[in-house]
Amino acid sequence: MDQITQAQVAHGAQVTVITDQRTPGLPLHEAHWGVEVHRVPMQDALRERNPSAILEVTEPIERIISAFLPEVIHLHANGPSVWIYLLSRSARDILFILTLHTPFSHLPFSLSFFDRLVSRASWISAVSDSLLQDFIARHPESADRSSRIWNGLPAPNSPPMSPSPPPHPVVMAVGRLVPEKGFDFAISLFASGQPLCPSARLLIVGDGPDFASLNKFAADQLKPGSYEFTESVAPEEVPPLMAEVSLVVIPSLWAEPFGLVALQAAQAGVPVLASDTGGLAERVVSGTSGQLLPPGDLTTWHDALLYALQHPKKTRRMGDSAREFVNERFGFEQCVGRYREVYLRITGRA
Repeated sequence: MDQITQAQVAHGAQVTVITDQRTPGLPLHEAHWGVEVHRVPMQDALRERNPSAILEVTEPIERIISAFLPEVIHLHANGPSVWIYLLSRSARDILFILTLHTPFSHLPFSLSFFDRLVSRASWISAVSDSLLQDFIARHPESADRSSRIWNGLPAPNSPPMSPSPPPHPVVMAVGRLVPEKGFDFAISLFASGQPLCPSARLLIVGDGPDFASLNKFAADQLKPGSYEFTESVAPEEVPPLMAEVSLVVIPSLWAEPFGLVALQAAQAGVPVLASDTGGLAERVVSGTSGQLLPPGDLTTWHDALLYALQHPKKTRRMGDSAREFVNERFGFEQCVGRYREVYLRITGRA
């Protein structure tokens, strides 16, 4: 969101950010690029379900909104700010756009609460066609005030992957280590290919509740020295890591709402093997920029992995195609521009 905020300011917008106080030690208030950033412990107050704690975090939000007087409030449905918005008297008469980042099954509140939000929203955006279709199926009456706005990423500072293949193939899986991401499947997949590609290495980047169990599973399934776990890295550190790998695997077992990892890989010129589900299907042109494969089908994934590792030049060309595809369709300025179009439309300036 920092980059989106910077871009909106560059286009002449005045922006104030109210966000959750999730990271201990960060200041409750600071300014960046002329934008006031206010951190309020919303999640803690809601988790406690303590009326006085909720009132305590609502009051400063009331003051911020009353002082700034925004024309539009942009809410994100994957966080606690939507609760505080509905509790805030100052915000009730202000136009707002609601952005969907996650399937209904993963919303941090009930569907009845979501329906209440939708009824009051000026516009609803979704980060993928998959999410938008699910939304319209539930709210067909809102089809004329909703749209898909793909996430965009600024071009990374690091160069794309080296023009020559690495001496030993490196397969990367990156993300939060939770069951629905399929990291255990990635380990089983890599184990199935080891006899035919003994020099290949597996790099798993991420953290989460399954970190310890996945380490143990890898130790049981893979040859010593053939794999490495790296705990979560900052977003800006992902592209340099990807530039050193041969292939990224995204074996998600759930309907990924967007598929950010596929976008990061493509920017680095690295092809992906990805589950043909949710927003991932919009990120990969199967056979051109990577391969879309049935989730959990080890035989099909095994064949695709071996082909990619045994044909490095063809795999490299797929990476080049992936970079061209995302630069054309998922440019950062395109994302910023589409949100700006919505802001202008709902305020009657379009």
